[in-house]
Amino acid sequence: MSGAERIRVFLGALLAIFICLLGTTPLLHHMPFPLTDTWPIAVFLFALSCARLSMSIWAAVLIVMVGLVQDFVLEAPLGAWSFAGLCAYAAGLIAKDSFKAMAATIPSQLVLLVAGSIVGIFALSIAGDIAGGADVLDAPLWSDLVLTAGLYYLVTPLFAPYKGGLSS
Repeated sequence: MSGAERIRVFLGALLAIFICLLGTTPLLHHMPFPLTDTWPIAVFLFALSCARLSMSIWAAVLIVMVGLVQDFVLEAPLGAWSFAGLCAYAAGLIAKDSFKAMAATIPSQLVLLVAGSIVGIFALSIAGDIAGGADVLDAPLWSDLVLTAGLYYLVTPLFAPYKGGLSS
C-alpha cells in the first residue's frame, strides 16, 4: 500500500468515525434516509472499501479502531464491531481474489459486498453470543444493512480509492 493510499484509508477511517458519531445526534433521526441509516454500518462500509485495495495491516488496525468507536457509540460489547469489521474485511479480500475469473459475468465488487456483509453479520451475532447474549443485532440493523449496501457504490470512493477500476 503506497503512502497516498495509506493517507486516503486513514481519512476514510476518520470519515467512518465521523459518520458513526454524527448518527448519534438526536436531531438527525428526523432527517431523510442517507443521514440516518448509514451510521450503524459505517465500519462495514470502511472494511469493504479497504478490501478493494489489498491486504494491509494498516487497514486492519484502522478497522479495529473504527470498530472500537462504534462499540462505544452503540453500547455493544467491547470488540464486537471490530471483530465484525475484520471478518467482513477478510471475506471481502477472499471474495475479491476468488471471483476475478468470473468478473465478466458477476462484478467482483458485488460479490465482495454480499460476502462481506453476510460474514460481518454472522461475526456480529457470534460476538454478541460470546458476550453473554448481548443484543447486538436488532431488527432496525437489518434494514440499515440493506439500505447501506445500496449506497456502497456511491459512498465507497470516499473511504478508499479505487485501484484498477470497478471490476478489479
